[in-house]
Amino acid sequence: MKEYLKSKKRKTQAFDVIVVGCGPVGAIIANLLGMEGLNICIIEKEKNIYDKPRAIVLDWEAMRALQYCNVARDLEPTIIPHTGTDYLGVDNSLIKLFDPQPPPYSLGWPSTIMFVQPVLEKLLRKSLSAKGNVKFLSNTILQNFNQKNKVVKAEIIDQSKNERISISGKFLIGCDGANSIIRSKIKTEMKDHKFDESWIVVDAYLLKKTNLPNKTTQYCWPSRPATYVVGPGKLRRWEIKILPSEDRSVFSKKEKVLEVLKNYVDIDALDIWRSATYRHKVVVAKNWRKNQIFLAGDAAHQTPPFL
Repeated sequence: MKEYLKSKKRKTQAFDVIVVGCGPVGAIIANLLGMEGLNICIIEKEKNIYDKPRAIVLDWEAMRALQYCNVARDLEPTIIPHTGTDYLGVDNSLIKLFDPQPPPYSLGWPSTIMFVQPVLEKLLRKSLSAKGNVKFLSNTILQNFNQKNKVVKAEIIDQSKNERISISGKFLIGCDGANSIIRSKIKTEMKDHKFDESWIVVDAYLLKKTNLPNKTTQYCWPSRPATYVVGPGKLRRWEIKILPSEDRSVFSKKEKVLEVLKNYVDIDALDIWRSATYRHKVVVAKNWRKNQIFLAGDAAHQTPPFL
């Protein structure tokens, strides 16, 4: 039996800004605009926050923005200053080191900070829910939009109610990620800076003491470059390059992940939270705005974590 969408009969709901995507970028933008008294509608296709870590590093300017969003105070107990980074050469000798700026901090926060993304996202959404001028629609898909006479009209589908809703905004901001539908529909091309590598990322909690560096470490090994990251609490991350000769799909198997991971750590000391393969590229949208529509976050630019 076919299912048909129910359409809202009430007139189009009007907002100052429509924000598409409620990851950290979309949530921060909506919070900041909401703090300015603007009426905001956030459209998020997922029902719940993604419960695995992705980004893990912030800087002090980001913390100042989070402070303005009334999030920094609650986030502070869950973060740590970056440990600094050692770069190890082929024979494990130290070839370079980076240490972050010591206190006192000129912006009030450590220059580089380690955090857990699901924790941050929960706090950002909590802050949004406290704003009466921000409407948050989760489990909702942007089906279509157009702009005319300095107004953006959008058709959205509330998947939980199987309803079609019409909304409008003076502006629309696409924060809908690397595969942005907004970017595609406004036909913005990406400038490719010709960096393209595949890496596996493993996040794990330490179960016991084991031999690991005290600082974040870059293994500059031609045989297999990798990065070890010290996260908050017992959270640790490894980013390991998939070599050009290897099949990326093989790394979806746990046995293969453990095979390469054991070159850097005692795998029996870990409780793996998640592992995922990523394709790192350097691309930038040629235009970040088309009239009343803007791009932000990964919709506008993508860089590998090394930058």
